[in-house]
Amino acid sequence: LIYKEQTESTNSDAARLLERGVMPDGSPLPPFFAVVAGRQIKGRGTSGRSFYSPSGSGLYMSLVWRSRRPASSLPPVTPAAAVAVRFAIGYVLGLRAGIKWVNDIILGGKKVCGILTECSGASGSADVIIGIGINLTPPKGGFPSELGESAGYLSSHMDSAVAQELAASVIAELCALLESEEPGEIMSR
Repeated sequence: LIYKEQTESTNSDAARLLERGVMPDGSPLPPFFAVVAGRQIKGRGTSGRSFYSPSGSGLYMSLVWRSRRPASSLPPVTPAAAVAVRFAIGYVLGLRAGIKWVNDIILGGKKVCGILTECSGASGSADVIIGIGINLTPPKGGFPSELGESAGYLSSHMDSAVAQELAASVIAELCALLESEEPGEIMSR
């Protein structure tokens, strides 16, 4: 786990680590690792959109899976991430979130999480970067007007220990789903 108080994008940081081929301390890249940030300056969403990632109100992370498989044999990664986030929200916070197919988590009719999956197969096996941005609490000053009424959050206040437990739960569940090699299980959940 690599934590940064602020970064441009956790997905971009993860991609740079994959290019370098080693962790920041020089050790080999493990099969799974995560980059987590307190704030993203240039967080990215799907279709080239930006993902609003202010300090103090969200969980912004990218999980990297060095699958050692060709991209064509990967399980449904984005749905697995959505299932993992939905499960973690229920397990840690006791809230029943929904999945808006295929990369948004919805609570009370509002988007509380977005997922951006990127894959590269330059080495013959796929390296997958799964970016997950969760709105934990309302940002100071509220959401930007361009997000309209669509953006939501999980709680009006969240202790940092609870946020850390949520992150750990998402990571553990997602790693377990990806290693299970049971695409049917992912889709049924």
